[in-house]
Amino acid sequence: MPPSDPSHRLYPPERGVTVRMYATGFGDCFLLAFPGEDGNPRYVLIDCGVHDRYPKGRERLEAIARDIAEATSRRIHVVAITHEHSDHLYGFMYGKESFAECEIDELWLAWTEDPDHPVAQELTRLFGKRIQALQAALTRLQAAGNPYAERIALLFGFDLGANTTGGMKGNKEILTFLRGKSRRSLERPGTTRPRGEGHSRSPGSGG
Repeated sequence: MPPSDPSHRLYPPERGVTVRMYATGFGDCFLLAFPGEDGNPRYVLIDCGVHDRYPKGRERLEAIARDIAEATSRRIHVVAITHEHSDHLYGFMYGKESFAECEIDELWLAWTEDPDHPVAQELTRLFGKRIQALQAALTRLQAAGNPYAERIALLFGFDLGANTTGGMKGNKEILTFLRGKSRRSLERPGTTRPRGEGHSRSPGSGG
């Protein structure tokens, strides 16, 4: 593992947070640095992706992943994925070599990504069936020469999720990679936090 260049490190303020917003193109990627209780930075990465049709997206995300590895000294305390679309995930695939060198303490995902949650899995199954039905209907429209068929087909060029038949390839594998990298499984709190109980914090962050 190559050593990190201290000049590339992202540091938090004494109080508050430093936010680095990466220009991925068509996608999102935010690196947050909080002051830790032990005096060391705590890093939270929120999404890292680009739509697969964005020009030179791979090269851009490879460079961003290298920068994230340097900025965090290859230690990311929390990776938070807002949802399973390529414009939020593909950086972990394009920049896999850099992320493979990083330690990830915790992975935060929506409850709908929980493979053991029966409701989440039922929603995924039903969504997949509906996408298959739409694709079958589109095939019939195309065969009939319907003038709107190609416009409808453009909608299928957008991301449909990690676990559906029509979803972008690779999303499910990315989530598997991140789950394997995470050192601790997420102990999901309740869906709501009663008033007055305080706010959630990243591991080891102060204040």
